[in-house]
Amino acid sequence: MHGSTSYGLECKASWCDLLLSGEKTVESRLYPLPEACVGQRIWLLASGGADGVASLGETVLEGCTDAQVESLQRFLAGRW
Repeated sequence: MHGSTSYGLECKASWCDLLLSGEKTVESRLYPLPEACVGQRIWLLASGGADGVASLGETVLEGCTDAQVESLQRFLAGRW
């Protein structure tokens, strides 16, 4: 993906597992899904650290080892 921009949703690994298994079907955040992401495919990124605390920051560069790409998902407005 050199030279392109993709969007990702950072989740703790345990939450990623629940989302991917279908046991968890809604991901809620305190902020709305950005308009640029509505209906688009978004990378689901499994990261470590404390629940509720982002560990990746705003930009993740190719080759980053702080998170593992779990899946490419499509999120709808209101279901972030």
